[in-house]
Amino acid sequence: ITGGFEMRVLLAVCFAIALDGVAGAQQHYDTKGVGLASCAEYAELYQKSPEAIDNMYYSWAQGFISGVNAGLDKDFFDLNALTTDQMKRFIRQYCDAHPLASYGNAVGELMKSLPIILRQK
Repeated sequence: ITGGFEMRVLLAVCFAIALDGVAGAQQHYDTKGVGLASCAEYAELYQKSPEAIDNMYYSWAQGFISGVNAGLDKDFFDLNALTTDQMKRFIRQYCDAHPLASYGNAVGELMKSLPIILRQK
């Protein structure tokens, strides 16, 4: 029973991070969601619930890279070049080495490490 409560608390914290900045509507952002969280914040949450946090953050990462790919005309970053576990590990290692960086920066570095594939027409 306590596991369910802990999960609800973690989800509430993550939801609050995702909504950060909504009150300041006059500000402009090019990114929203957990990508704005620092690597240190990600690591702290990861320690409490590794699988749930990794899955939630990684879902944002996939969406971010997919969105970038959708905006590219001639080529794309190959999301199939690494396994999911390899990509999650890359992000964790980046965040461990750069705790002040944002999770979005970690995803950007992952994306840059992926091969670029020319679209087939």
